[in-house]
Amino acid sequence: MTAGREQVEEVLRRQLHFYFSPENLVKDFYLRGKMDKEGWVPFAEVAQFNRVRQLLGLLGIGGGGGEEGGREGGKAAMTDLSLLINIAADSEEVEVQMMTQDQGKGGREGGKGGRFVYKIRPRHEPLQWVLPPMEGREE
Repeated sequence: MTAGREQVEEVLRRQLHFYFSPENLVKDFYLRGKMDKEGWVPFAEVAQFNRVRQLLGLLGIGGGGGEEGGREGGKAAMTDLSLLINIAADSEEVEVQMMTQDQGKGGREGGKGGRFVYKIRPRHEPLQWVLPPMEGREE
């Protein structure tokens, strides 16, 4: 059975809302550990979650499916991310940010100019979910 694109996009929207909902964040220390000091998570991380990969696979985007890779593995291609970014950009539950990779790491601009990094976070009170800094954890 093939799901319609609009149906799959709606399920993706609900999935993104779930990931960044208080009900999930209160117990999802993996996702919270991926947050920077302002509560932003790179879309490339979210795109690797099993359920997101499965849903993107239904649309013929990315690796699609299954259990392999899960939240680990290679980074999603830009085409995988653009649908997620568009879905999140219209949301009242999450917000989207774009910055250069160098800015995101607090480094200097230089060389080839830096690539863009897209991030997502809860729209309402995002800082409450940020874990305290730990030694060895990237900020």
